[in-house]
Amino acid sequence: MTPTTTIGGPAAVLLYSGPADLYQAHKPVLDVLGGTATHLGTDPGRAAAYDLALLDLFWTAMAGLMHAFALARAENITARDFAPFAKGIGDLVPPMIDTAVGPVDSRHHPSEGSAITSNAATLDHIIHAGEERGIDVSVVRAIEASAQRAIDAGHGGDAFSRLVEVFSEPGA
Repeated sequence: MTPTTTIGGPAAVLLYSGPADLYQAHKPVLDVLGGTATHLGTDPGRAAAYDLALLDLFWTAMAGLMHAFALARAENITARDFAPFAKGIGDLVPPMIDTAVGPVDSRHHPSEGSAITSNAATLDHIIHAGEERGIDVSVVRAIEASAQRAIDAGHGGDAFSRLVEVFSEPGA
């Protein structure tokens, strides 16, 4: 789970899984790769599962960033001028990850100030603004559709973390 440029340095993040005895036996060689090495358990596919979910987070976040740059550009805002504010939004994500893990793991999604109905209204606003400016809003429409499924199922008052349940049952 690391770009090749980080291999050998402290920024490398290396995920391993499989037999623990093999990991331990080869750990001195693996440590040469640098960074943080984590053995995630004996299931050989576990590291790949982490990798895939982390890549999902990365690429959906990058798509969101590029979509925001496109919307900003449509308003004659340069990426350079917009970037400091985008970083500010990015800084909100780590605490939101920490806040979401409890509800996601417990499958109980109480709203603490921002219900899905409110989030859906914001998504609708982004969609309309994007369409008026000729921007492809298909990614935002997909998020809105998932939020609407939660609302239709009677969970509009829940936190946005409820979407984990919606994504886990795509046809529901």
